[in-house]
Amino acid sequence: MTIEELKKEALEAKRRNGFVVLRVPRGKYPKRFPRGELLEETEKYRVYGFMPEKILKWIEKLEKEVGGVK
Repeated sequence: MTIEELKKEALEAKRRNGFVVLRVPRGKYPKRFPRGELLEETEKYRVYGFMPEKILKWIEKLEKEVGGVK
């Protein structure tokens, strides 16, 4: 998933008053990524639910650091 796709997903979740649900490989949590609620755990992956506002804030910080993300 690209940053733009994640941003679109977060905006849609915010519009629906929902969560962004992501499957993250074990040990591969992105640096400074917001913490989410652990929903499910398997041998290879963890599934988290994130508040969309936290995702959007993380993307905003990332865009400022690198001068825009595409």
